[in-house]
Amino acid sequence: MSVANISWGPGVVDTGKTNATLDTEDTAYVVDGNWSASGVDGFLIQNTGNIDLNITVQSDLPWNNYTAATFIGGSGPLYRYSVNEIDAGSCSDEESEQTIDFDSERDHQLCGNLTWRDGESIITVDVNISVPSDSLTGYMNDSWIFTGAQRT
Repeated sequence: MSVANISWGPGVVDTGKTNATLDTEDTAYVVDGNWSASGVDGFLIQNTGNIDLNITVQSDLPWNNYTAATFIGGSGPLYRYSVNEIDAGSCSDEESEQTIDFDSERDHQLCGNLTWRDGESIITVDVNISVPSDSLTGYMNDSWIFTGAQRT
């Protein structure tokens, strides 16, 4: 992985707005808030081995009984991730190219078959967060664990 963490730094929702959006897809951006998207990228995962892999992600949130509502708070918060193929055919299953909410599931399958072949071995995992104007305040952190296991 070429990105070890994602940090937008401190910020608030713009006055008069109901929420702010923070997203890493394509070029990272922030809408209706003053967080910084400078230097922010999604997670890039490349299979450089010689076997196909099943890639999963685990968030700290379910282990601590958090959801978007209890982690971010406020009216209608969102905490999502999306899996996108950088190389077409990298993830030859239904998990790729969709947006998924983190929920009470501890393990989320990102790609059931990340191939190792050149030109078909790279995916990104992007983060999308909607922060309501009435959200909780203070420093918030979540740790993710990515796991690659041989596809059987």
